[in-house]
Amino acid sequence: MTALLGRHPNLSEQDYHADQALGNSSLRKLLKSPAHFMYGESVNTRSTEDGSIIHKAILEPDKFDETFVIATSDDIRRGTKAWDALIEYGNGRVPIKPSQADVARRMRDAAHSDPSIRGILRKFNPEVSYFADTGLGFRVKARFDIDDSPVPEYDFDLKSVTSLAKWEAHAEDYGYNTAVYHYPFVKSLVTGQPMKKMAFIAIEKEAPYVCQIFQPDDAVLSKGEADARRAYEIYAECLRKNEWPKPRAKVTPYGLPKWVKFDE
Repeated sequence: MTALLGRHPNLSEQDYHADQALGNSSLRKLLKSPAHFMYGESVNTRSTEDGSIIHKAILEPDKFDETFVIATSDDIRRGTKAWDALIEYGNGRVPIKPSQADVARRMRDAAHSDPSIRGILRKFNPEVSYFADTGLGFRVKARFDIDDSPVPEYDFDLKSVTSLAKWEAHAEDYGYNTAVYHYPFVKSLVTGQPMKKMAFIAIEKEAPYVCQIFQPDDAVLSKGEADARRAYEIYAECLRKNEWPKPRAKVTPYGLPKWVKFDE
């Protein structure tokens, strides 16, 4: 596949992920260790699939039925003859279970009925991919859920979460805090325009599907930039040396689990 550069509004999700440019999800792995980046990490395929279904329902509802074919029952399992028949019937559409479609549609309705979020979704470009050369010996990439939003100076990413109350930990654990720098940085390299800001639309995955818009504060922005830049430096150094080291073993004291009761 040819190394991509520039803005690509119609690139499929599969082709985006197949490109070897450095994306935000890789920054978290590099910060853990270059070896973790090189060997990758296990991917929760069901969670990834659910995310794609939810994104399509909320961001491109008019394309939902042409993208997915819905099984008649949740009891139809992947790998069975019934599932294979569904694939054949779908004629290129992705098979999903009715419960997945139902949740996605309920989340869509929750998002589009919220006045603040409806205002963001009234006019934007969905799922736009950007690729840029950093000049450091590698390319970077970013895929915007909500590109060129009607909110001045902001683009948005859509996230489905188990609990809005745990957003801060969730954002740090899953690398969203580097995204607030990485995404605008990549787009700025492509467009030549000043970096815009990044915010998140988060929706809980269970009823009543509460929505929230999260805007990173100055501490998140500063740490996100520092972490992203450090990951770029690590990646450039590893490419230069062709070495992908893992953390060295160290002596670490440990104690009893908190739930163990023991009186000396």
